[in-house]
Amino acid sequence: DQYEPGSTLKPFIVAAALEEGLVEGDTVFFCENGLTEIGGWPIHDHRPHGDLSVADVLRLSSNICVAKIGALAGPKLLHDYLVGFGFGHKSGVELPGEINGSLRPASRWREINTATISYGQGIAVTALQMAAGYATLANGGVRMRPHIVSRIVSRDGELIERTKPSVEGRIISQAVAREVTEMLEAVVGASGTAPQAQVAGVSVAGKTGTAQKPGAGGYSNDRWLASFVGYFPAADPEIVISVMIDEPTG
Repeated sequence: DQYEPGSTLKPFIVAAALEEGLVEGDTVFFCENGLTEIGGWPIHDHRPHGDLSVADVLRLSSNICVAKIGALAGPKLLHDYLVGFGFGHKSGVELPGEINGSLRPASRWREINTATISYGQGIAVTALQMAAGYATLANGGVRMRPHIVSRIVSRDGELIERTKPSVEGRIISQAVAREVTEMLEAVVGASGTAPQAQVAGVSVAGKTGTAQKPGAGGYSNDRWLASFVGYFPAADPEIVISVMIDEPTG
């Protein structure tokens, strides 16, 4: 199934801007104290912020400031990077029924689309696409094709076939991947949005996401998709986990 990812998409926007040299981790943006207007539409943060560095934009998950970062990159550049990270097309995993998700052509993005896609609304992904995208960050910027079967073994234990790793290309530099990972470690820190994702003795990098569900007449005010995507150990990742909860309560 596809869903709108919300803020779990923000690291890819930041990675694209860092890779293109449009920002650095300590570049500061003004977050308009929690409310602004883009293309005639209001954009909110979940709490008001003033000046934030790019690293803090991820740590505190500012919609307004990540929209400003996305505007610097522009529709075509953002679209190309999102495609590179695996969104808008099938991953090629050996499972029936996989879907593309939804990523409209850059030529059809208006100013408000660039803003909302930057914070993960107006784009639809699958949980597998999201996990594979974070795996690219965890893998030093190199995207791998996901596989579901490691090997096929006969009844008597003889190896029939082993799946070999499939490299699909470098999307960002290792240095940028490392920088984004450090930012995502701060998200899981005590002053980030996901301190409950901390694991004793293990460094975790990850990002929260909360997206309003679309419905008749626009987005719902009381129906949400909550998600968290992360990987560990952050310094030398081995495991990526993507979790999405449809309409959490409480």
